[in-house]
Amino acid sequence: MHVTQLRQPPDSDVVIACTAKRQLMMWHYSPGAAFRTFTARQTWMEAVLVVQPVEGEPSVIYSACADGHVLRWELDADLNADSYRVGEEMPLHDSNVLAMVYSHDLEALITASQDTTIRVHWHNLRQHKTGMDSVQGIISSMEETGVRTIRLGATQRFKEAPAAADESVPGGTTRLAMVEEDPAVESGAPILDVVLSHEGRVTGLALLPDWTLASVSHDRTIRLWDLHTFKLMKTVKDAHETPLQGINYSSSKEEFVTWAMDNFAYVWDAVTLNTKYALVGHTAEVTQARWVEFKECWVTAGDDDTLRTWSPTGTQLHQFTYMGGSVQCLFVDNANSMVLAAMLDKVTRAYDLESKHPAIKYVGHEEVVRGIDYLPEKGLYITGSWDESLRLWYRVGHPNNTPRGPAAFDDLTEGNNIKDREGVRRQMQQLPPLEIPKALQDVKTDLVQLFLTNMASDEMGQRQDSPLVDLSGLGSQLGDLDRKLVKDLEAAAPAKSGTIRRGSKQGIPFSTMSRSQRRASRARHDSNQRPVGVRQMSI
Repeated sequence: MHVTQLRQPPDSDVVIACTAKRQLMMWHYSPGAAFRTFTARQTWMEAVLVVQPVEGEPSVIYSACADGHVLRWELDADLNADSYRVGEEMPLHDSNVLAMVYSHDLEALITASQDTTIRVHWHNLRQHKTGMDSVQGIISSMEETGVRTIRLGATQRFKEAPAAADESVPGGTTRLAMVEEDPAVESGAPILDVVLSHEGRVTGLALLPDWTLASVSHDRTIRLWDLHTFKLMKTVKDAHETPLQGINYSSSKEEFVTWAMDNFAYVWDAVTLNTKYALVGHTAEVTQARWVEFKECWVTAGDDDTLRTWSPTGTQLHQFTYMGGSVQCLFVDNANSMVLAAMLDKVTRAYDLESKHPAIKYVGHEEVVRGIDYLPEKGLYITGSWDESLRLWYRVGHPNNTPRGPAAFDDLTEGNNIKDREGVRRQMQQLPPLEIPKALQDVKTDLVQLFLTNMASDEMGQRQDSPLVDLSGLGSQLGDLDRKLVKDLEAAAPAKSGTIRRGSKQGIPFSTMSRSQRRASRARHDSNQRPVGVRQMSI
């Protein structure tokens, strides 16, 4: 479609265009639309993690896939834009990667999977020093009881090695996995992956102080691992009566929360592993829980379609009812005081926890969103979805996402008897480009007419010979209406002959007119029968 003129009304979020086919197009800016979209593998995205390995350098994005692979995304400097490309693909697990954390102490990525394993992976030995010394230090201690599993190559599967009858780690297993040699490392030392395991799928990870890793699983246990020796420190059996679904740690409170297939969540002491209190109030299964630092409270989401906030002692503070289905992912943005909830309707909503209404809705994914994180240097949220894509979104209050005229839309619809303005606004946001919103197809305002006049002028400000006639089909509709009125007037003529006939003046019989009067009457009649597509009428 060829656009001939393009204008934006001052201080508005509307763009108006005129095409070569004499059509009027209008676009309304949607702050909830995606800024960028990236795809790499034809598989679901299960988790997203943003890491800034070195302060002041660009962040690195990790996306976990349903086939057990993890992709490392890096900023594409060649494009000189906020675009990311895959820098490395890491086959770490045999099935879905359900959780990821990054240890700055180890400088390593830690992943948890449906295959019951936890993997500690170093992707760059040149940056990793302390963690590698720890790995080398535990080799001798593990050889005393036998290495449980060795991976000989990046393309080879696990190969079992002899193990001692007495497990080195009671209640869990520790394995070493040796992957391919990194050619960039001058020493030629291989990269060693450490694999920890549960008896069920591992659904959550949390980094605790003093080099401690906490993990939860469908085997209903909470396990603490020492990241110095990669040995199991403590185990809480039957932490819930149902399989555990996740864990979240509060550094300011030195507590962590766990939730399972129950209608409550437990808050634990991170040091003693004793239960401190329960968050009880939901009438259906709790699906997500997080500590909100900027509000100093816990927030939980349940299948009862409510978000609830809790005091540090477990007392319920507020309750927000939402529409959109079960919350699949919850992210707390303490830097901008926002809580993002990705729901079953594929929409991500941002709440400030002051109002029950979301501050913004991010719409664009075609499937459920499974991971959310924040790029601080860009001011962008990033989401990963089952539609096999990553998308970037402007945060609330971003300079590029600030509406230029909050009343611009009201000006366009004022006086047009549009009762549900918010409904029209949502409809405009959902419509694709180059399509006129239905709510505005039969509407014409002074502001639109003003810009029609401007777009009908050339660059020197002079009017064109032929004015615009097709106003979204309005001109042809008015012409049809005019012709119909003429026919109705003719059909309504009196039955007496010689009185008002076609083309005659009111009350003067056609037969008594002079020749010049008859000629003028026929001319007026013929002009009324011509198409009136160019006629301008005010409505």
